Amino acid sequence: MQSNEYELIVSQQKNPLWKVALSGIFFGFALLAFSRIALMEHFSHLEPEESQYFNKQVFAIIFYLAGGIYFSVRLTILIDLDKEKLVSRYFLGFFSIDSTMQIPDLSHVSVFKNRDEYYMINLYYRTTKHYNMCYTEDRQKALEFAKMVSQKLNIEMRDAS
Repeated sequence: MQSNEYELIVSQQKNPLWKVALSGIFFGFALLAFSRIALMEHFSHLEPEESQYFNKQVFAIIFYLAGGIYFSVRLTILIDLDKEKLVSRYFLGFFSIDSTMQIPDLSHVSVFKNRDEYYMINLYYRTTKHYNMCYTEDRQKALEFAKMVSQKLNIEMRDAS
């Protein structure tokens, strides 16, 4: 039996309404382009104008699906120290895909204030690369979260706020 216990789970918040609406618009246009292709009477003997129209609709489907997926995907990071693995779980609606890799050399957790007055919490690995874990407007919550992460992962916490 495989254990699904992780020392740390960092999940993005639900997508805001504007992202949901925008992804719906993209998916709607993809469906519209697909229906235009489906309504064509024949595919085997297309005239040059019909062939160009067909190619434009296929391109439109690809473009609109990519846009819809881009605005719909959510990411959750799961870290299992015992098995030394990091799982990036991408959610698209009810579907999810896992990407598993070895945990990189974790350096430290940092809290800093950005120009929008939010406290950002970053997890640094390989010294200079980082993953933006989350953000908050409350400095105390940011520091508490960063401290909890540093304790769980046994790494240093740096306050740059």
